[in-house]
Amino acid sequence: MAAFLICMITVKVPLQEAERAKQELMRQGYFLSGYSVQKEGDHLYFPVKERFDSPYAFEERALEARPEQPQGLRETLKGKLPADVLGRLKTAYDQVGDIAILEIDDKFKGYDATIGKALLDTNPKLRTVLAKATGHEGAYRTQHMRLLAGEDKRVAVHKENGVSLIVDVEAVYFSARLSTERKRIMERVQPGERVLVMFSGCGPYTCTLAKNTEAEEVVGVEINPRGHELAEENSKLNELTNVKNYKGDVREIVPELGEFDRILMPLPRSAETFLDVALGASHQGTIIHFYSFLHEDDYAQADTWIQGVCDRAGRRFELLGSVKCGQQAPRVFRWCTDVKIL
Repeated sequence: MAAFLICMITVKVPLQEAERAKQELMRQGYFLSGYSVQKEGDHLYFPVKERFDSPYAFEERALEARPEQPQGLRETLKGKLPADVLGRLKTAYDQVGDIAILEIDDKFKGYDATIGKALLDTNPKLRTVLAKATGHEGAYRTQHMRLLAGEDKRVAVHKENGVSLIVDVEAVYFSARLSTERKRIMERVQPGERVLVMFSGCGPYTCTLAKNTEAEEVVGVEINPRGHELAEENSKLNELTNVKNYKGDVREIVPELGEFDRILMPLPRSAETFLDVALGASHQGTIIHFYSFLHEDDYAQADTWIQGVCDRAGRRFELLGSVKCGQQAPRVFRWCTDVKIL
């Protein structure tokens, strides 16, 4: 029987990134099951439900229709939850190592065990399913979680961009979704650079840059004691010799560290209040990567903040560009504004 082909929207992914990309597409609910995945050269073409903000290119391709197989959590839960409950349930989740983290309203607590077990059945790589119990709180950005299913733990080893990271998902802020952004920065670091990562957490940026670039030194500063502890462990785990981790407030520590060729500010809430610290550690030619949560109509606000700080310090800058690197809410994105100090 001839194959039944349908023209579909696909996302074009390099082979070496295919497995991680597929898991991310499934986690976010964009992967379209029931159709073939095409391979051409050194790329795979995954069928998706719609176009979305993605680091990969989209192409329309003719794919072979295949019998529908349960792929995601929503399909697995069909028949196990009331239809009205399933319709309102957020099934996208974050995966940190073998831990899955869901965002579930309190009104769904009665279905915790069913949801958790279904996710374990859907993804055999998982050992623990958690639900967010609070938002990120306090200066340490901690977040309480409750167990839905599996092993009762909060620490996992997460692998991305060639590094292994010990992550405490409750005690330290970490976003697996930023692995692509970390790779973007990694690809821009030049040999011999001295790099500063402010608000460095458990070391995802410091480890990625130190392991995958020819930076002379990568310095992380983190106020959360648990984050600093894990950053030290992760530096040792990845056998890194060009990383230095400091525990404390960036306002107190960074002025004592000298100047840097590249500065990262991955604290999207209130990072603008630390722009003066970054500028003080900059020389002519320093690249600053400044992160902020902004509505897509207001993304230029980041330029205004940077302009104000530079004006007060009598410094000039060149805007290199702004990129979306994650979505926080409808039309509200995590933006990275890249600037060069002149």
